[in-house]
Amino acid sequence: MKQTFLKKWLNFRVMGSFTMLLGAFFVLQACSEDNHVNSDIDAMESVDFDSEGTMKLMVDGEFKQSIKSVNDIEDGAYAYVVIDSKTGNTINAYTSEVHFKKNAQYHEFTSKMTKNAYVLPDFDMDQILAEENAARSRGKVPAAVNSKATHPPTSFDHVAEYPWPDYDDLVAHFETDGSAWDSHHSVELATDMNLHNGTYHYHYSDLNAVYSSTSIGRLKSLFQYSDHSIIQNPNFARSYVFLYTGTNRTGTRYFFAIDAHDYVDIPAREYNTISVYNY
Repeated sequence: MKQTFLKKWLNFRVMGSFTMLLGAFFVLQACSEDNHVNSDIDAMESVDFDSEGTMKLMVDGEFKQSIKSVNDIEDGAYAYVVIDSKTGNTINAYTSEVHFKKNAQYHEFTSKMTKNAYVLPDFDMDQILAEENAARSRGKVPAAVNSKATHPPTSFDHVAEYPWPDYDDLVAHFETDGSAWDSHHSVELATDMNLHNGTYHYHYSDLNAVYSSTSIGRLKSLFQYSDHSIIQNPNFARSYVFLYTGTNRTGTRYFFAIDAHDYVDIPAREYNTISVYNY
């Protein structure tokens, strides 16, 4: 009788211990699986993209942070910055050419770099503003744009409302937001920039047409001071733009690949060299 009771008591203790161990095992297993799943989540997926237009900044192939616009890229922090219209909200930055060579598009970019890069001349901002203010006060300038010309849609809200010139090459659009200087500028970017630098078309918010003018160094000033800049490809083939913060392709190198009928946003920087490859 005592042996039977002792056996039952021992069996009860063993079963109880086994149940507790089994329960602990499942708890640990659940925690382990949860940690395993969380560890496999891409760091980019855990970022809270709560604002429209938020972008992913990848540095040397790894996610670094989310940014609201291309202008949030730290100036001078990287040797190469790649912005491709195909990748949408992702910007790839590289700290050295060693890392950049690991980019699948490295040979594509380097093969499209033209032999001669154009050095953007310095400019006198006071002179530029004086010339535009005089034209604005007159409401017109001598060489008005053909009113029958059409222009492909862009990301700027008001551009399509006015007749813009037809461009065969890439076109840079610059927008400045301000009560007195609310304006939009458009510049054609040809492979030979010597033919086009200094010639641009512009529209002020209080004028009813698009006008054309010239000014030495205007392209460089637009890249540097515009609130919003894009380069659009109105053609049927992929085109490329290379902008450098230094002269003769030195400093930080910005590589832009633009699909047909697409565009990319341009960071506001002081660029000193430009190279263009049209289809």
